[in-house]
Amino acid sequence: MDRRDFLRTTGVAGAALTTGFGRSLLSPRLGGVTPAEQTGAMPTIWKPTALGPAMSHTTIPSDPNTLRGHTTLMFVRDKLGNAAIDNWYLWQWTHDTSRTYLYSAPKATGPFTARGFGNAPTPYPANYLVNHFSSGDIVWEPERRVFISSPHGVRLPPVPGNAEVSQDSFLTSSPDGLNWSWLDGDSRPRLICGPPKSVDSVHTGYGRLLRDLDGHIATQASQYWWIYRAQRNDGGNPIHAIHPFVDAVGTTYTPMLASTDDLTQTFDRKRQAYPGVTLNTGLISFGSFVRTNKQQHVFMVQALPDPPIAPAKTLHYVSKGNSMNFGLPQPVVQIVNAKGAIIEENNIARDPETGKIYNCHVQGSLDANANALIETWIYEGA
Repeated sequence: MDRRDFLRTTGVAGAALTTGFGRSLLSPRLGGVTPAEQTGAMPTIWKPTALGPAMSHTTIPSDPNTLRGHTTLMFVRDKLGNAAIDNWYLWQWTHDTSRTYLYSAPKATGPFTARGFGNAPTPYPANYLVNHFSSGDIVWEPERRVFISSPHGVRLPPVPGNAEVSQDSFLTSSPDGLNWSWLDGDSRPRLICGPPKSVDSVHTGYGRLLRDLDGHIATQASQYWWIYRAQRNDGGNPIHAIHPFVDAVGTTYTPMLASTDDLTQTFDRKRQAYPGVTLNTGLISFGSFVRTNKQQHVFMVQALPDPPIAPAKTLHYVSKGNSMNFGLPQPVVQIVNAKGAIIEENNIARDPETGKIYNCHVQGSLDANANALIETWIYEGA
């Protein structure tokens, strides 16, 4: 069972949030130059900020616009000034359409107000399916003074040797968080799937761009980094050489790194981010890829057992010094709502008004009509 099958059969759409961080380190020019290196300890214990979710909605499998997830939350007042609708923006993507829904709130904890949705940029590139443009991370790029997102799109026709279509990753931009266009007018995919039988033969998406805790895009070793869920799915051919226990048609998900020194160029795949390959489940979800205190932090969710039913396990990887080498994960201590069935994609950030660090995640349960109820919870680091 992959992510799409799980969404369609249960109606559960995972989400992740990105919040802002610390007091503004920007230059006096609003939204200005890249901020200084940030410092601050990363919590490992999180407590809910309220007795209920900050936002929830019912997911209906027959309506693809209700399958929303891959959420980003960010403090935007310091970036947009008086042009900001509110202090905080929250974005959610649909899964099998191309909408990016925008919500706003005075605080990271809400309350949230719907502000409409953005569509895929135009002109849309040839040979890509316009009704599946989804799940981009969102960061602020201070030099261009725009939000940048990293959605993936479905490329047609299927590549011989693969069991499904290939899904490549793009970069888009928005000056206001609602209206999106191609970054610098360039509609090229920035990370194309590899050839059949490669680690990312059918997918380079569902990832996160390296950022600081304020949501500004960040660099390490003069590189912009992308961590993504590389997917391989061979067309009818067993992959026993790698995993003897995988069925004749098996899919694998691998945490991979790619980077570029120039956002006008494509990304180069580098290496596996940390040990571990997930078999036959799409619920390996990256929630945050954050740089602070000259270290990189990855928060991700691994569904256990396989296939993913419940619960999911949040893991926190920390780089070895100022590098892209990660050691063993540190399990995140979280208080989970008793009725929560699925937890996906923890997003980490600080509130610039208070200095508090938040962890926002999504959990799914059933409403009174047995429809999937998606709840966005916000936790505070202790």
